[in-house]
Amino acid sequence: MKQLLSIASALLLACAVIPAHADSVTYTVTVNTSSQTGHGGYVDFELNAGSLGAQDITATVTGFSGAVLIPGDPMNDAIGTTGSLPGPVTFDNQAGNDYFEALTFGSQLNFLVTLSGDGVSTSGASTSDSGTIFQVSFWDPSGSAALFSSDPNGIAGEIDVAADGTLTTGSQDGTTVSAAATPEPATLSLVGAAGVLMYVAQRRRRAA
Repeated sequence: MKQLLSIASALLLACAVIPAHADSVTYTVTVNTSSQTGHGGYVDFELNAGSLGAQDITATVTGFSGAVLIPGDPMNDAIGTTGSLPGPVTFDNQAGNDYFEALTFGSQLNFLVTLSGDGVSTSGASTSDSGTIFQVSFWDPSGSAALFSSDPNGIAGEIDVAADGTLTTGSQDGTTVSAAATPEPATLSLVGAAGVLMYVAQRRRRAA
């Protein structure tokens, strides 16, 4: 019985020490590219911290589909990133980064992006000194005229992380950015604690 209680105590302690503010949120991004179907252009991703002092945030792009990638294009560039499309491609806001790749558009483009790290907190518990922005833009074959956006900076969709870690999204017409947050760490702790108690109860019944 003492051994059983020791195991249960250790499991409960492990659940209790899960950080309270480091969350992970995955977004689905859909872009209506039908106006450029069959035409070439470029996709551009960035993850930019507002200023020094931002807590660490990583963004990972996966499942990129709906366009034919052209990996050998001479204008392609990857600065401060790891991986390549269709993914995963990983960005970190602690360093300057940019991912720029040629493609031929289909009628609709899709990808997932997951933001995670100490600077992401769905409950607003982060202590960052500045926000971070993940953004995607598209460019014509010359790389100088923005597509699917009337934003002055050519941004088609963005995810903004406030100083407290909370997230908001923005997009141009034809682009949707939707998110489904994973369970918060506090919720996971409660689930873990419930599992431990059920485990102890079952062992007691078997021992009786």
